[in-house]
Amino acid sequence: MMCPIGEGNKLFDFEDGVFDPCKKITRGSKQYIYNDAGQKYLDCVNISAHVGHCHPRILTAAQHQLSQLSHAQGFLSDFTSRFTKALRESLPEGLDVCFLANSDAEARDLALWLCSCFTGHDDVIAFSCESHDLTFAILGNGRKHLIPLPCPNLYRGKHQSNDPNAVEKYLEESYQTLKNALGEGRHFSCLWSEPILSAAGQLELSPGYLKNIYSMVHAMGGLCVMNESRTGLGRLGDSMWGFQSHDILPDVLSIGGGLGNGFPLAAVITSRHIASSVQEYLSTFGGNPVACRIGLSVMNIISDENLLASAHSVGGILKAGFIALKESCSCIGQISGRGLYLGLDVIVPGSDRVPNPILAQRVAQRLCQERQIIIGLGGPEKNLLLFTPPMCFTVDNAHHLLESLDGIIKKNDFANFTPQQAEELKNYLKEKGADISEELSSKGVEEDLAEIINVCDVIYQEETSEQDVEAVFNSIVSMLVMVNLPLPGDSSEELVTNFCKKVSLAPSASLKVTALRVLNLVFHGLDKHCPMRYLVYRYLVDIAGETDQVESIFTDVNSLKSTLSEASPPPNNEQMQELFRLLHKALVRNGHGDLAFKVMVELLKTYTPENASQAKEDAKYCIVASLADPNTFVLDHLLDLMPVKSLEGTLIFDLLLIFVCEKLEKYMQFYSKHKDFIESLNLKHEDLVKKMRFLTFLQMAESEDEISFDSIQKELQIPEDEVEQYIIDEDDIVISALRTKLIRARMDQLTKKVMVSNCMHRTFGRPQWQQLRKVLHTWRDSLAAIQGNMEALVSAQMDMIQSQG
Repeated sequence: MMCPIGEGNKLFDFEDGVFDPCKKITRGSKQYIYNDAGQKYLDCVNISAHVGHCHPRILTAAQHQLSQLSHAQGFLSDFTSRFTKALRESLPEGLDVCFLANSDAEARDLALWLCSCFTGHDDVIAFSCESHDLTFAILGNGRKHLIPLPCPNLYRGKHQSNDPNAVEKYLEESYQTLKNALGEGRHFSCLWSEPILSAAGQLELSPGYLKNIYSMVHAMGGLCVMNESRTGLGRLGDSMWGFQSHDILPDVLSIGGGLGNGFPLAAVITSRHIASSVQEYLSTFGGNPVACRIGLSVMNIISDENLLASAHSVGGILKAGFIALKESCSCIGQISGRGLYLGLDVIVPGSDRVPNPILAQRVAQRLCQERQIIIGLGGPEKNLLLFTPPMCFTVDNAHHLLESLDGIIKKNDFANFTPQQAEELKNYLKEKGADISEELSSKGVEEDLAEIINVCDVIYQEETSEQDVEAVFNSIVSMLVMVNLPLPGDSSEELVTNFCKKVSLAPSASLKVTALRVLNLVFHGLDKHCPMRYLVYRYLVDIAGETDQVESIFTDVNSLKSTLSEASPPPNNEQMQELFRLLHKALVRNGHGDLAFKVMVELLKTYTPENASQAKEDAKYCIVASLADPNTFVLDHLLDLMPVKSLEGTLIFDLLLIFVCEKLEKYMQFYSKHKDFIESLNLKHEDLVKKMRFLTFLQMAESEDEISFDSIQKELQIPEDEVEQYIIDEDDIVISALRTKLIRARMDQLTKKVMVSNCMHRTFGRPQWQQLRKVLHTWRDSLAAIQGNMEALVSAQMDMIQSQG
C-alpha cells in the first residue's frame, strides 16, 4: 500500500480488499462485525453474508444438520430436495434443472461446460469489462476462447450519454464484433454477463440493451448465461433476480455469493433440454445436506423478513442521499446501481468525470477510522465507493451512513486537498530515494507539482508494486487537473510534457499498460479546450502502439479530428501530419491495416497542389504500406491524392497502377525487370504474388459469373497438378477471397467451376458508372411494367364487379 493512504491504525487494506492482519475480525452479527479489540463496525461491503452475519436461524439450521448428516455424496437428502424446489419456484418457467456446486468458481466452470457440451463449441462472449469472471480453466492459456464485446459505458466510455445515438453505436459495434468473429471461423458457446456490470463500476445497462445482445447471440448459435452471484436473491430490490428487469430469460443461470450466506454453496440452473447434453455431474461437496439446509434457510429468511422490499426502500433512501451529496460536493460523479448494490463515483473536484482513486481511498479509510463504517472500493480505476451491505441493513443504518459520509467529506475539505496531497507525495517519493525536498514550496502548488513530476519515475523501481505505481501517477494526474491548466507562459506545456515523458519510461509491458491508463486520464481530465491535449495524445499513441492497445484510444479519423479541433488553439497542419504518421505506424504495428490506410490517406489529404511534392516520401510510404498490408485490396482512390499524383512517371507509381487495375502477369513482368527495386522497398515478392493472385481472381469475378478451374490455373499461374487443391485449400486464394466478403460465390467441384453471385470492383470509374446506370434503368423499366400490369388488373376487377352488379 502506498504512503498517501497512511500506515497508522488501519483496519482495512483498501487496495487488496482484505483485512489488515494487525486488526483481525473475530465475530459478526447481522450487519455488524467486531475486531479482536472488541471494536464494532457497520459492514457495508460483505455481499456474501446475504441475510446478515451469524443469523440465528442460519446457525440453528447448520448446527442441527451437522448433528444429523453432513455429507451424502451420491444420495439425495430431504433438505437437498426442498432447497432445490424453493430455488426453482423463485424462477420463471424454463429454468427447471438445478446443479449444485461448492463455490462461485465451480458454478462458473459448470455453467460454461454445460454450454460447451450443448453447442459443441468453446468460444465465450463477454463484455470486455467483465471477463475477470471467467476462470482460466475454461478460457485456456492466453484467453484464446474469449470474444470481448465493447463495454456500453455511457458515463465514461467511448460513446457517452451526450450522444443520442450512443446505445445504437454500442449495439452496432457488438454486432460487428460477433459477425467478424463468425467470419474468422469462430463458433459461439455462450454469452456471459451480469444484470449490472460490476467490474465496470456497478454499471446499469440501458433498457432493452441486454435483450438486443441476447437476440444477436441466439441468432448466431450461442447460449446466454447470467451470473447472479452479486445481484440475485432480491439484492436489487425490484425483483428476486436481476435478469427479470431486462425482460429476458437466460439459458443458464449461475448463482453463488450469498446463496449460502457465506457457507460454501452455489448453483447452476438451466432447462431440461440443455441439461440433457451432459450425462452426469458429480461435485464432491456440492449439494451436501448442511449447505442445502442453510440455503433453504436463506430463501425462507428473505421471504419471512420481507428483505426484497427492504432492499428497495433502504436502497432508495441511500441513492437519494447520494444524489443530494453529489449536488453539494464537486468530487462526486455518477451514482450507479440500485437497491443494496450501489456505487459512488469519486472524481477530481470540479473536473469532467476524471477518476480520483486517491480521494476514494481517503474517504473509505476515514469512514473506517473515524466512523467505524466499512465500505468497499471498486471500478476499473478503483475510484468507486461500493455499498453492498447485508440485506438486513436498516433505515437507521442508511441515515447513519449518509450523515457520516457527508461529515467526512466536509470535515476534511476534500474539494481542496491539493497541498496536503503534494506533501504526502513528496514524502513518499523521498522514501523511494528521490532527490526532492519534503517541504512545500513557498511559490505555490504549481512549483511542488513540477518538483514531483521531475522525480516521479523513481517509482519504476522493481520493489514498487504496479498498484502503487498507478496510485502515485493517478494522484499526480488529479493535481494536474486541479491546477487549472493552462498556466501563464510555457510552464503548462513543460509540466505536461515532462509528466508524459516520465510515465512513458515504463520498463515492462504490464507497466506500459498502466502508463496508458494514466495518460488516458490526463487526456480526458484536461479541459476540452486545453491545447496540451494534443501533446498527451501523441504519447498515448506511442504507448498504445507498443502495447497493442491502439484501438482503445482511436476509433476513426473524423472523431479524432473533431476532438482535437476543440482545443484553443487547435493543432496546426504540421502537428496533425506528425500525429497521423505516428498513428499510422501504431495501427500497422497492431494489425489494423484498414484503419492505418485511412489515416495515411488523411495525412496525404493535408497536402495541396502547391506543396504536394514535399509529401513524396509520405506518398511512397503510403503506397508501400498499402501494398504490404495483406488486408488492403482496393487502392484506386490513392491515385486521386496530390502527393501520389506527383510520383507519376516513377517506378513506385507504375507498381501502384499494376495493383490498382492489372493482373498477375503484368506484375511478374515488372518484377523480372525491377527485382532490386522491389527488394529496396522491403516488400516480399511471395506476399505480393499472393496479393496479386487475389486481385486477379477478383478482376476475373467482375466479368464472369462462372470461372472454370482451368481459367483460374492459367491466370493465377498455378501448377496444373496443384490447381484443385490450391483452390479448396483453407489458406489459399478462393477461400480467402470468400472470407473477405469482397466476393460472394460458391465452388462446384463436380463441374470444376466457381459460381460468382456478386463481386466488388477493384476500380470504380466511367465503365462502372455506366453499368450502374444500365442496371437502374432496367429496374425502372421493370417497375413501370409491374405498375402497368397492376393497374390493368385493378381495372379488370372493377369491370367485373360492375358487370355483376
